[in-house]
Amino acid sequence: MVAVSKSEALRAIPDRLEEKENHNDMEACLAQFRCQYDVVGSLPLELVLQIVKYLNPEDIVRSRRVSKQWLSIFWCDTIIKIFLRQTLAFLNIDGMDDDAADAMTYFRWQYSLQCGRPVKKIFVPFRDDEKGPTSVWYHSRRLFYCTDPWYGIQMLDLETGKKLDWFLEEDMDLVGEGRILVSDICIVLHDDRPGSYLTARNLRTKQQSAGGNLPCVPHHIDLEKDKLVLVELLDRKESLWFIYVWDLNVNRIQRIGKFTNLWLWHLDVDENMLVVFEINWDAHPPQVQQTKWTLTNGQELDRKQSHLSLSEHHVDKNRLRPVDSFSNCIYGRKKIRRLLTGTGSHDAIDLIYDHAIDKLTVRWTSLPPQIYDLEVPLCAFLTPNIVYHRNPKFLSLEICDAENETRSQHPCPLDIREVDTLKRFQAWRLREGHSPIFRSRPYLEPLGDREVVCLPGHEGVQIWFFNPRFVPDVPNTKPFIPML
Repeated sequence: MVAVSKSEALRAIPDRLEEKENHNDMEACLAQFRCQYDVVGSLPLELVLQIVKYLNPEDIVRSRRVSKQWLSIFWCDTIIKIFLRQTLAFLNIDGMDDDAADAMTYFRWQYSLQCGRPVKKIFVPFRDDEKGPTSVWYHSRRLFYCTDPWYGIQMLDLETGKKLDWFLEEDMDLVGEGRILVSDICIVLHDDRPGSYLTARNLRTKQQSAGGNLPCVPHHIDLEKDKLVLVELLDRKESLWFIYVWDLNVNRIQRIGKFTNLWLWHLDVDENMLVVFEINWDAHPPQVQQTKWTLTNGQELDRKQSHLSLSEHHVDKNRLRPVDSFSNCIYGRKKIRRLLTGTGSHDAIDLIYDHAIDKLTVRWTSLPPQIYDLEVPLCAFLTPNIVYHRNPKFLSLEICDAENETRSQHPCPLDIREVDTLKRFQAWRLREGHSPIFRSRPYLEPLGDREVVCLPGHEGVQIWFFNPRFVPDVPNTKPFIPML
């Protein structure tokens, strides 16, 4: 870059423009001026900081390559801290790390999530007697799946590479007919039938820690550490609900209370608190009643009222329906629940509660039509802002970034070993106009979090690793080979 003073460069522009006769020559002259004078490099740091607020980490990395001067500007400690703070908030990671090398790791992590470009892909094949799993779960770097007709539970620990067999004869009926919930501490098996039995087992020792008959027929069940929230629908017309909390550590059930218009709840085990939100959608704006309860004795701690800001949007509560996959999206101290509006405009509402600041907000988002119209949306919240939508018709991935209000589509092919999955896919597409039952479709609902995404099929599971610091070599797995 030629060292030219600002005044000299500016004085030279009029003379040069007079010599030019067309638009292209003017553009060439201005380009020459930009090469001779570094505008950004001459600005005070305060103005540069205002500019970088409009950039993303990818732009920052590219800006560092322009010149040594830009490298020193865009990689100063102040700018690193600004972007690192934004990136950690995007990834929902608590704490700060000011080291430049670590900052690049987080920037790369965020970019890979936004673009659907994992650091590594592998394929975990099922054994011949495991083909066609009935259900698949993922939690905290552990993959769980049920086999059919054997009804066993397999657990693959991605950190250690160990595969454990969770087949327990006394739990066979629960595994085959019921549901499974997983937390950091335990695994819970239960049946949805009235008066059915629930059992909880320690995740490490397999020993039973709690068990008993369910106090109700639960409409929703959430598990956080060793606490279980059971939500019972008493009267759909009157929208009456009961909430129970089951302490699996001492095997005791506590009834919290009866609620109307229940749409969101948040469980904080560390603070021994349950936060409940009752929303009256008939009011304009919608009225919110928030109550806080202790988990141990069901005592009411606090009650307050507020309003939801929906701008110019209108909600018909009779058309609202929650997406089952998002009934328990917990990210640290944040809870998100997605509701489909059912208005024909392919809109959805995200109820977001941040327990750290005790604030409920609403986010209005538009979904791709082919995703919205699915009987069971194949979606996964990886962070509070990033949602992966699996498009079964075109074998593609729709990535929605709520923070930047962007949406992009990326190819998402099957592995070459997923032959049966492809056949079932093609058969489903032939009859897709007949509202097929979800169980007859390939199990391609995305699972995972900000680190790992799992795409299960009938022959195995695709595993995508996004965290550059967590790219393990899992034994008995295959490199991912896309099906062309």
